[in-house]
Amino acid sequence: MAIVQLKDVVVSRVNRTGNGIKVLEENESGGKTYKTYFSVWFKEPHGLSEGDKVSLSGFLGAKIGDPWTDRDGNERTSVELSVNSPRLSGETAAPVTAPAASWETSPASGYESSEVPF
Repeated sequence: MAIVQLKDVVVSRVNRTGNGIKVLEENESGGKTYKTYFSVWFKEPHGLSEGDKVSLSGFLGAKIGDPWTDRDGNERTSVELSVNSPRLSGETAAPVTAPAASWETSPASGYESSEVPF
């Protein structure tokens, strides 16, 4: 599993249980803006709201989504990205209570060496 870091992403959706959010990352390349959505899964309720801007890191997960048809009638497939065991970092737009880490962390990555998959 790879570790992903998302900086200043916007919370676009909060699930009913309060343990998951969807965030939007926007990048610009060649004069076009590209949007990437990530589902982020916490072990406990996170206290975030739609519109909050957050920075986080965690384990990246990906799976093939259901096929869909675009405007031109072409069948397309998407990839659903998720972030598991996230850690919030930096300032957020709303007060957040993230689960506290109970282990020593490596200063370089913020993860215990036994957590890193390589």
